[in-house]
Amino acid sequence: MKNTILLLLSLLFVQTMFAQGKKSNHPKKEEIKAQKVAFISTELNLTKDEAEKFWTVYNAYEDKMQNLHKEHRVLVKKMKNFDELSEEEAYTTTEKLIKLDAKKSKLRKEYLVKFSEILGKKKGAKVFYAEEKFKRELLRKIKKNGGHKPPANGK
Repeated sequence: MKNTILLLLSLLFVQTMFAQGKKSNHPKKEEIKAQKVAFISTELNLTKDEAEKFWTVYNAYEDKMQNLHKEHRVLVKKMKNFDELSEEEAYTTTEKLIKLDAKKSKLRKEYLVKFSEILGKKKGAKVFYAEEKFKRELLRKIKKNGGHKPPANGK
C-alpha cells in the first residue's frame, strides 16, 4: 500500500513538473527530486488527500526557494574574488547576502503556515525537518559513493 502511494505521489510530482513546463537537462537532478518526493512523503506519512493538496503548495514553495538560491549563488560567486572587490562592493554584496537570508526565513515562515493549514501544525512543521533529513542523507550517500552518482532510493 505504501509503495502504491509513493508511486502515485511520484507520478503526481512528475505530472506537476510537466504541467509547469519545466524540463531539466540534468537527469540526476530529476532523479534526486523524485527521491526527495518519495522521502518527504514517507516521512510525513501523507494521505492521498493531503498529498494532492500538499505537493502543489510545496512545489510553489520550492520554486520560490530555488529562485532565492540562484540569487545566493550569484552573490557567493562574486565573493570568491573577495580580495579584488572594492570596500563598497564587499560591503553591499555581504549586505545583499544577509537580506537574502532574511527573505529565505520569511518564505519558510510563510509556508510553515500554508503547510500547517493543509497538514496540521505538527506535520506542517515536520516538512522542514524532513527536508533537512533528506539533504543530510543525500550528502551522506554521495560521500559514500565517492560523489559520482546519486544514491538509490532508500539505500
